[in-house]
Parts: sequence; C-alpha cells; structure tokens
Amino acid sequence: MKIVEYPDELEEATEVKIYAPHLLQLELHSGEPRTYHIKDVSSIVFACLEIRGMTTCLSINSSIQKNYHQMLESLMAGLHEVRALSLSSWCLQVLPPHDVVHHCLPTPLHHLKHLKVDVQFDKDELPGIACLLRNSPNLERLTIQLFRQAHMDREVEAVGNLTACFSDCGEENFWNCQSVPFFCLKHNLKKVVVENFKGEDNEINLLKFLLKNACVLEDMLVYVPARFFIGPAEAYLEYCSEDGRATKKYVNNIRRLLLSPRSSHAEILFSGRHTVCSF
Repeated sequence: MKIVEYPDELEEATEVKIYAPHLLQLELHSGEPRTYHIKDVSSIVFACLEIRGMTTCLSINSSIQKNYHQMLESLMAGLHEVRALSLSSWCLQVLPPHDVVHHCLPTPLHHLKHLKVDVQFDKDELPGIACLLRNSPNLERLTIQLFRQAHMDREVEAVGNLTACFSDCGEENFWNCQSVPFFCLKHNLKKVVVENFKGEDNEINLLKFLLKNACVLEDMLVYVPARFFIGPAEAYLEYCSEDGRATKKYVNNIRRLLLSPRSSHAEILFSGRHTVCSF
C-alpha cells in the first residue's frame, strides 16, 4: 500500500488510521507530518516513511518539536514487526527528543533486519541514527544514502574543500561518546552500504565508528563517482593518489578510513557501479 500526500491536501488536524493485518508493504510519502494510527500490521515486511517536513528541529519551537516526535514515535510503534525500513532525513531529526542522550523507543524494532536512511549529515540527524541502531538489536544490514548535492571534480569528481554544508559541530566527539553498547553492532550487523559517498569528515567519522564497533561486519561497500573503478580500499587509495584525480583532503580521508581499527574479516570495497538498493 502506498499513501502519497501533498501539503494542504488534508486538513491540519486530520488523522489517518490504518488497520491491515495482512498488509506486507507500506509506503508513506508526505510533505508535512500528521498523526497516523497503525493498529495492526502484523504481517508487514517493508515500510518506507518518506516524510519531508517543510520545517525541521532547527527552525521550530520545542513544543512543536515535541509534538512531531510523539507523532513519529507513535507511527514507529505501529511498525515494530517490520523487517526492512526506510526513513527520510526528517524522521531522523525528530525521532529522539533532544534532551535525552540515549533514547529508547517504546517498542524496539526486534524484527528489523535491513535499515536504510537518507541523510545529509546534518548534526541533528546523528542522535536519530544512534537511536535506531540502539533499538534494532537484530539489524544485519545498514544502507546510508547521502542526498546532498555533490561537489566533485575531474575524473573521480573528487571532493573539494567545500565545508559550508557541514560545519565543525563535534560529530566525531558524538560517536566517540557513545558509551551505551549497541547490541546489533556487537552481534549482528554484517553489511554496510554507502551510496553517493563524498569522502567528507562527517561521513568518515560515522564509518570509522561502524568499523570499530561492528564485531561481525563482513563488508562495507562504498559507492563512489569513479564509474570505472571497483576494488578494495587499498587499490582505491592508490587510484585516487594519482596526480589530479582527487584533492589531498579526499585522499587523506580515504587513508583515515583504511587505517581505522576493524575486525579481521571486515572488508572495505569501493565501487563506481551503482546498483539500486533493494530490500
């Protein structure tokens, strides 16, 4: 079932109720959040919450922020049986309350095996990512799709020194300060896929955290703009180090990722052959 809603299509106070015990897939595409009551979707396998609110936590007051959080948390509680879940950046930004460091969902996602998140690596997304990892104990695959505009050049379209889209907000400290253990990282997460990789500091910080803490990780597959390249991280570093192919910062960040502590069986692969993510 797919629900596509446009802003102002329904009255602001309208609530949507879903009772579908035999429903296998649910896609919700909305330009503005509203209250959804999911009573029984016990057969659900896949859910996509493509909510892209016109405002985010950065531009609303605490009361509205709390209401948005409660609406999303209620929606997530109705999807606790889901096996595969896709969430927009807006969902990540409003999922955890900003005054709670280690937020637990009222109903953890015990059945979730594959999580896909659309991110632009705004600092307000980081607690949401951590919250989902902490509340998905049996997660086996994580897909991170970056959707901000690229700023690359030359053959590899390498990342330049543009930093305006993400200031130094202490994102590395955020991941270093995650003291509460992540069950899925220790026991179950086997594959990480990164789409539309730019090689910026904030991406590297998250990937380093995953490499260091995902004890059973087997593959980290990173899709890059170099269309004709596919191979291990060592070969990609050598490829990017050739004159003119990438900026120094880009090369240094690839080196940082390559040197990150990780389990002996975890392999980092880079590929320019982009395939559509499927659940």
